[in-house]
Amino acid sequence: MAYDPPELSDEDPRADIIRSMIEDLGWCLNSYGQVEYLVGDLIWHSWRLPAYQALRAQVPMSLDKRIKHLEKIFIVEGPLSPHAGDLRLLIDRLRELSQPRHMFAHGHCTFVFTRGGEAAMHFRRFLPPDQNGQVEKYLGQVRPETLHVARQAWCRFASSAQRIIGAIYVDLGFEKPEDGTPEK
Repeated sequence: MAYDPPELSDEDPRADIIRSMIEDLGWCLNSYGQVEYLVGDLIWHSWRLPAYQALRAQVPMSLDKRIKHLEKIFIVEGPLSPHAGDLRLLIDRLRELSQPRHMFAHGHCTFVFTRGGEAAMHFRRFLPPDQNGQVEKYLGQVRPETLHVARQAWCRFASSAQRIIGAIYVDLGFEKPEDGTPEK
């Protein structure tokens, strides 16, 4: 059963706040997704290198598994070794952003407004079971200003990750062929 939120007229001042917050949220999620993809793509390319062929497997779908696989690659001395420091910093930042990302991507979201016009997004989600199998419900709140600052920071992070991984691609010859043919 789908839920359609009530329509707000363009004259309602809440409409612009909601649209702006949804846009900022989308940029955060997209930025994270860009980096998540690049990590998987770097793993996929690394398997073409003789030093890492023994680690070849299915490209992990979850970010946690991609990070663990990339950390296995770091153990092997090979062409990615000179880049391990930058990649570890990138991984550390991804880990920091994973909980907010899970909240944004998997949480139930409601928009709340005070009588004075203050706004926030409330998120509720279930956390993965702890080691005893207990599940907890997480409640979070994000205000428009905080989300806008997050958008800027996440976009900068994605740009930095693209520069770091792009430089690795150039260094190791992973870039697309000059004739424009698709990668294999």
